[in-house]
Amino acid sequence: MMNDRTRSPRRLKRYKPLLWQLAAHLGLETFPEEIVGVDVFLPFMEKARAEGAVIFLKMDGERTRPDDAGQYMALLTHRERTEEIFRMDCDSLEDALAYVFVEYAERHWGFAPDED
Repeated sequence: MMNDRTRSPRRLKRYKPLLWQLAAHLGLETFPEEIVGVDVFLPFMEKARAEGAVIFLKMDGERTRPDDAGQYMALLTHRERTEEIFRMDCDSLEDALAYVFVEYAERHWGFAPDED
């Protein structure tokens, strides 16, 4: 099970820059220059959904204390691989989504990012 709720914000930031590589890997002809909002992730969501994945997004306004895990949660799981759960709780919806899709893609879409 992948559940990395303790990722530091600095380590979490490595995932968003990998989205352009992931888009190219999946053959997407266009991908936005700026990663803002949920729409950017729709091609990834639709591909995962078509393969049987379930995606949950949570926006939790009750998480207001500094020691809370963050007001946003993204979770991706698959009906046939229920032992795998890709989840991230953090202060940015985009960072949470970037994490779950890059991790999922590395395991299920043959994605091997170049992080040089």
